Amino acid sequence: MSTRLAFIAGAAAVAVLMISPLVTRPEAQSASDLSSMEFGWPFSYVIQDQSSLDPPFPHAASLHLPQDYPTGIDVPRLLLSSLALLVPAAGFAYLSVRTSA
Repeated sequence: MSTRLAFIAGAAAVAVLMISPLVTRPEAQSASDLSSMEFGWPFSYVIQDQSSLDPPFPHAASLHLPQDYPTGIDVPRLLLSSLALLVPAAGFAYLSVRTSA
């Protein structure tokens, strides 16, 4: 049972990492902010240029298709986000397996 909990904790951490760019909503205060909108949690790792938009400000942005807007991945921040989510999940897995033995 504890191995199953450990797997679920790891899977939840990966799911949060992959879904976070879709649910974060950075706010743009001006047109210049739209050129580098950052998405992701706990550290922003998806950067998208939405400067072709002309929204009213302040504007809560959402991630758009990469085919429509130039999009990049900041690999160091992606790795840092992965560690920030997976290390606690691994610690939980270790403690749950250790206490059940």
